[in-house]
Amino acid sequence: MGRLAFGPEDGRLRGWVEARRQQLLDYEMDALLGALAQLGAQHEAAREKAEDLMGYYEHNRSRMDFPRYRRMGLQIGSSPVESACNQIVTQRLKGAGMRWLEAGAQTIARLRCILLSGEWTAFRQHWNRTAPAAAI
Repeated sequence: MGRLAFGPEDGRLRGWVEARRQQLLDYEMDALLGALAQLGAQHEAAREKAEDLMGYYEHNRSRMDFPRYRRMGLQIGSSPVESACNQIVTQRLKGAGMRWLEAGAQTIARLRCILLSGEWTAFRQHWNRTAPAAAI
């Protein structure tokens, strides 16, 4: 959005983007929303994008308390989730020629999670104890 307002070669762009990034990381949502509103009001080219972004941030505000998440030791980036999706879904379910019904894909994904979490032995022991009883 900053590129729409300033242009890619404008020297102010980097500073503006960095200031918004820091506001987001510090959970200064009112300041962030104010800066977006101001930019949209000042630059017609960026108005629609600013409004869309403000709506997104306002709607997801409660999920963006990054300082609290850091204090809790949680990740705030998407890389761990993307990596998990790749390991659990892509590597197992998207092989050449594979076709899955939703129920089968869900079952395989659950089993892959158990395997990758190191819980396979405990799962098998539980399964071996409960499966015969369920079959009767």
